[in-house]
Amino acid sequence: MSQQLEAQAWHVAGHAYAAIGFQFPVFRLSLDEFPDSIFEVARGKQWIDERTIVEPREIRLPPGTSEHTRMMDNLTAVALCGPASELQYRGEPCSIERVQQFPFDWQLATESHSYVWSDGDFGQHMLERQIERAAVYVSHANTVEMIEAFASYLLEHGSMSGDESQTMWDEVTARQEARANRPINRRLFDLYGDETHEEWVDTSFDPDEDCDME
Repeated sequence: MSQQLEAQAWHVAGHAYAAIGFQFPVFRLSLDEFPDSIFEVARGKQWIDERTIVEPREIRLPPGTSEHTRMMDNLTAVALCGPASELQYRGEPCSIERVQQFPFDWQLATESHSYVWSDGDFGQHMLERQIERAAVYVSHANTVEMIEAFASYLLEHGSMSGDESQTMWDEVTARQEARANRPINRRLFDLYGDETHEEWVDTSFDPDEDCDME
């Protein structure tokens, strides 16, 4: 099996990981470019790149609202996590110049990012920060395990449906929960939370519950 094909699988798997975590359910994944027939069945779906299609969010958020801004920020992350995952697999640094080598991903990342930050030096700085965050997201041990599971499935079967993707996510998450002996936030990144980078959430303790102090 060629290293290029494996790197491509890690790329698609990186998108899948981020999409499900950011609440954009996967519609279809493929190691090959989709055939023309996909355009009819994928009408109204969100294309991440030529091998990754996700479901749009069910809730329509008006542009300009804080919720819409956060959603577009998350979509930027979904676009960037594919290149970040492939670059990590290749052992290459995740920089803005290297991400630009992936035109489909780069176009979506810049378009969604423009809803959050205006053009200019500061907007460019914030996009570079998003790229750095994507590299961090895909380097976590649990994330690598998840992405590797998706990549292995894609290498064996060539494609993946939305249901298969969600099943894979749930199975790997269940293993990680059992190993850690505590719950994992299955949403992974809370669209409305302040700490969107937080991976682990311990739900066994109720902060509102009164504690007896001696």
